[in-house]
Amino acid sequence: MAFDNVGFFTLSPAGNPGGGDVQQHGVTFGGADGGAQYVGAHCIFDSNDIILVDSQIVVKDASGFNYLATFHNLTNATVSFTMTGGGFA
Repeated sequence: MAFDNVGFFTLSPAGNPGGGDVQQHGVTFGGADGGAQYVGAHCIFDSNDIILVDSQIVVKDASGFNYLATFHNLTNATVSFTMTGGGFA
């Protein structure tokens, strides 16, 4: 299952040597098991944005399967993005 332009998120600038704001976001497919999924960032404003995506996880709870990733701002500016991704073929 491919997806694009999911949500709208903003990460604050890297205010310290360790990097900028860090947030966890994810997608669900109506609670269904979508198999292995990659969740990535699609930067939408500045071509100099750098977002590191790691800690890809899947969580199964009472609502079903949720695919999550952690997003890190590696720049000294605010970055905005949507999520993009899909299943491994």
